[in-house]
Order: sequence, then C-alpha cells, then structure tokens
Amino acid sequence: MQPNRAGTRPGHLVDFSVVSLPARDYGCMDQGVAAVWAASVAGVAGAAGAAVGAGLAGRSARIQVVDQGTLERERRLEEHRRQVYASFHSQLAAAVRAVDEFELAVRDGRRCDQEELVVRRALSDVLMSTLEVRSCSPEVVTDFANAACMSLKKAAESLRSLWRHPDADEAVKEAVTRRWEEEWLNVTVAHSMFADAIRLTVNTLGA
Repeated sequence: MQPNRAGTRPGHLVDFSVVSLPARDYGCMDQGVAAVWAASVAGVAGAAGAAVGAGLAGRSARIQVVDQGTLERERRLEEHRRQVYASFHSQLAAAVRAVDEFELAVRDGRRCDQEELVVRRALSDVLMSTLEVRSCSPEVVTDFANAACMSLKKAAESLRSLWRHPDADEAVKEAVTRRWEEEWLNVTVAHSMFADAIRLTVNTLGA
C-alpha cells in the first residue's frame, strides 16, 4: 500500500498542520485554481478538526456524566448512613434508659418484671439496628456498634442475675456488680468510639 499525498496511509489521521500541495509543478496554476485547492484543503482540515473536537466534547460529556453519577451515589449513601446512624443512636439511647430503669428497680428491691420486659424489647430493637449499620458501614463503625450492644446486653444480664438471686453470697453479688459496672463503662466507651468513627466516615464522604 502506497502512502497518500499527506504522508499517511489511507484510513490514518492526517496532520493537516503540515499538509502541503502535492509535489507537482503548480507554477502554471492560475490564482482561481489555487484558491479552490487551498479552500478544499482548508475545508477537509476544518471538518477533521470539527470531528475531533466533537469526539473530545462527547468524551468529556461522558466523563462528566460518570462523575455526576458517582457523586450522586455517594451523596445517597451518605444520606442513608446518616439516617441509619441516627436510628441506631436513638435505639441505643432507649436501651440504655431501659437498663438504667431496670437497675434502679433492682437496687430498690422491687419486682422488675415490667422493667426486664422493656429491657428485652429495647435490646432486641437495638440489635436489629446494628444489622442496618452493618449493611452500609465500614467495618470499624460496625465493630463499635456491636461492642456497645454486646456490653449493654451483658450489663442487663448482670442486673437480671442480681434480681433473680437476691439471696446469693455477698462475694457472688460483688462479682456480678463489678461485672455490671465494667460492662456499663464498656457501653460508654464503645458508644463514644462509634460516634467518632461515624464522624470520620461522613466527613470522608463529604470531602
């Protein structure tokens, strides 16, 4: 296959910035013919430039659409996370209040059937809420949410043991009470770490 006059093979792009008249003797070409030839070359170059420009513009538009789609997905994810985290926080706070009321009833020596039932329901709700957290969160956020729930559950179990066994040895009661206090502290720590983790998560998405 022979190179064409522009120095490229058919089907290849031509650098119209260096296109010159074919190497023939155009000394006898009158001004009208020369003008027509120059206009022809300029027209081809203009059409090619327009085609390339349109192609680049199309590519840029596609990239912009992809970028906008990605940003929209990230925005929806962030909003969904905010709702999930707010719901989890609300459920955890309700469970903490329920366990706190349970503790007061146990300390007062009252019957705690109603308080225990409220605690069971509250713990069930907050544990279900952790599933929502897990579905849309980084592992570190899920871990702290689970830690807070598990510690709260263990604290409630300690209270339940104190309530159901009021005549247990003092040493046993002290051990159970100590476990209750440790788990209650763990709830506070885990919740604080959860709050820090979600702030980092949301800030990272918004950056």
